[in-house]
Amino acid sequence: MESDYGLLAEGLETVSKIAEKYGLIPSYHPHLGTIVEAPDQLDKLLSLTEINLCPDTAHIEAGGGDAIQVIKKYADRIKYVHLKDYKEGEFLPLGEGKQNYHEMIEILKGAGYEGWITIELDSYHNPKKGAQISKNYLKDHFGLI
Repeated sequence: MESDYGLLAEGLETVSKIAEKYGLIPSYHPHLGTIVEAPDQLDKLLSLTEINLCPDTAHIEAGGGDAIQVIKKYADRIKYVHLKDYKEGEFLPLGEGKQNYHEMIEILKGAGYEGWITIELDSYHNPKKGAQISKNYLKDHFGLI
């Protein structure tokens, strides 16, 4: 229902105040299976609240969005990031889908982002292998690890 966005925004504002009281940085993470999956749903919610955004790049793509465009649009509200790859309905280790992490990182750097970036994988047939693939991607493409 349309009114659910207002209720969610109200709840997020309440949670934000509580989190900030304890020195935490509240952020909203759009996710499949919620009322905020698609880009227009995210825009609707974020227009109703001041909460920060934690983009999950694969969930944004799975919801029909473009993670690069979301990061560009909301760069000033991003305080935490989840990188995850996606292709053909499946969450994948980094480099196994079609996400452009170099562009995402450049946008974040340009916006002065200095926060955490978490590498995630919701599910994978071999979790250890998935973690190794992502680790190798970070090493090969960013010189990390």
